[in-house]
Amino acid sequence: MRQGTEAHRTPPARPAASAGFGLRLLCCRGEQEHGLTLRCTGVSGVDVTTDDGGPFDLGGVNGLRLDEILPHPAGCAHEPRFTAATIRVTCAHPVAD
Repeated sequence: MRQGTEAHRTPPARPAASAGFGLRLLCCRGEQEHGLTLRCTGVSGVDVTTDDGGPFDLGGVNGLRLDEILPHPAGCAHEPRFTAATIRVTCAHPVAD
């Protein structure tokens, strides 16, 4: 770069919204398995935050404690809170079945 000129940088393009995100939670009682599938379409971001900063493990005692859907400029923020972590999915549409 020559002295006295400014470098013009183009900001990185925002990633396109993905097709979707899904999370299947299972609960076993007796011989039958029951579960909940959380699906999101128009996903623009996924963030996993653990209480201790370590890796996130859905096994063991890390059960679902709270499930919130909050308003967001992209549509909504779906925030399932587990025993030791929170997943935040920014999306256009959440669906649970």
